[in-house]
Amino acid sequence: RRGPPRWQQVAQRNGSKCWLCGTRTYPDDRRRAGVGTEQLGATYPTVDYVVSIDRGGTYDMGNARIAHRLCAESRLANPGREEFRPPLRTYAA
Repeated sequence: RRGPPRWQQVAQRNGSKCWLCGTRTYPDDRRRAGVGTEQLGATYPTVDYVVSIDRGGTYDMGNARIAHRLCAESRLANPGREEFRPPLRTYAA
């Protein structure tokens, strides 16, 4: 597959724990928000890059890690942040 790796590919290679806080990610932390749309919860897995793309990182698998959606957003908002707490599941059953 060409293009950036999907979270499933990264999880298969590196495991499904968030590389920022060290706790499990939950693919079922989402809910249907309308016809054809979903809302992703705080613990939903996303691909995060060790060296961000805008700072010269690449889309290769060696640079990709799994992170909770909320942890990745927090890191993006504050790049110097070093400690992350596990977020609470939002929409999971």
